[in-house]
Amino acid sequence: MAIGERLSTNLAAQRGFSIEKPLGLGYSPKMGAYTYEVRSSRDVFERSPKGGGTQIIFDGDDGALVALRLPTSERAGNTIESWLYASHMTRVFGMPFRILVCGMGFVIAMLSATGVYIWWKKRRARILRSQPMQSHPARDVLTLQGAHQTDQPR
Repeated sequence: MAIGERLSTNLAAQRGFSIEKPLGLGYSPKMGAYTYEVRSSRDVFERSPKGGGTQIIFDGDDGALVALRLPTSERAGNTIESWLYASHMTRVFGMPFRILVCGMGFVIAMLSATGVYIWWKKRRARILRSQPMQSHPARDVLTLQGAHQTDQPR
């Protein structure tokens, strides 16, 4: 833990970011290295199940720095991924953004429901239009009268 704190303090001074609080320390026997994760000024959001924190990886034997993983400002891919994940999980811009995303969900649900309603109405109209006209006595009488009138010579 002491090595992770020392390395994080030194790296923060060198790279121009600040350490807000330590989050955890883990050991990987496969790599033979420790991962010290901290919340820093380069993080987009609070720690999540996916991670998202600044990671300092150092050798388990001699404490030498192996890698520094910053979620933003070091690699474009990491920065984009951090922002996409944070916005997808509504972990940025506070409560107004969460309310906006919730409202957009309701709008999408409403559009889906009205789309199904319009489809149903058009489907019903197509079915009625494609059915043969059924016999109605009043219409048949008018048709017969009209046929007699046109058949007579003038």
